[in-house]
Amino acid sequence: MNILRQLNSLPLYAVCCTIILLVIILCIVFILKSYRTGLKIGMDKSVLKNVMISSASFTIIPSISILLGVIALSGTLGIPLPWMRLSIIGALHYETTVAEIAATSTGMSGLVASEMTAQSYTSIAMIAMFIGLCSAYLCSYVGMAVRTNTCTPLLVALMGAALLILKIKLTLLG
Repeated sequence: MNILRQLNSLPLYAVCCTIILLVIILCIVFILKSYRTGLKIGMDKSVLKNVMISSASFTIIPSISILLGVIALSGTLGIPLPWMRLSIIGALHYETTVAEIAATSTGMSGLVASEMTAQSYTSIAMIAMFIGLCSAYLCSYVGMAVRTNTCTPLLVALMGAALLILKIKLTLLG
């Protein structure tokens, strides 16, 4: 089966759509809670409406470049993964740069669909793009552990990293 057909498969769409839907639901929950709290503390409805309109415009306008990033990355990484990552994280400059560097480090001449293999996709999508951002979160968890004298967030992050490493090893073996 063609690698792009696999990267655009229904199961991958289902996973990515589920994650994006969860993020949308969380956004709606926080919008409603914020609106109700604003009313509860005595804010005027017209002020809340203006805040919501300006927030929406400052959210929608930058998403145009994110859409262009999804289109640019979809030719080699499929549509679901770039769509999910850029919808949630939105770091277009990071995603494209790291994907290109990871592609060349796997022996590809760049992000070229005809050269993409399952192993290079795993290296690009799972290792470079994912672990790069996780390192930022891991550092914040270390800082939180030092400040609050609790290591629970750090342990959760380390368990997630261990599961990811296990997944990668199983992918490369099978």
